[in-house]
Amino acid sequence: MPSDVMVLNDPTVSVDLDARREVEALLGQFVAGRLRTLVFSSHALELVERLASRVLCLQDGRIHADLPVQEFLRGATATPPLSCEGDLRWRL
Repeated sequence: MPSDVMVLNDPTVSVDLDARREVEALLGQFVAGRLRTLVFSSHALELVERLASRVLCLQDGRIHADLPVQEFLRGATATPPLSCEGDLRWRL
C-alpha cells in the first residue's frame, strides 16, 4: 500500500544538474499522482515554487508562519525581504 506522505530533507542538494532534474521530475510525478502530502526542506526557491502549495517557517518544532507559496515568494523578493527572526512573526 503506497504512503500518503513523503518527507525529504533538501532533496536536490549536492547532486549534479541532470540528477536534480530527475529528482524534481520524480517528485512532480508523486505530487500529481497518488501522494497526498510532500514535506521537504529546501534552499532552492524554484523547487519550492514548482512543487509546494504552502510554506511553513519552523523553529524549535513549532510552526511560526504558514503561507501560500506565492505569498511567501512575494515576501522573499520584497525589499527588505520578509524576516523570520526574533519573535518569528512575518514582517517587512
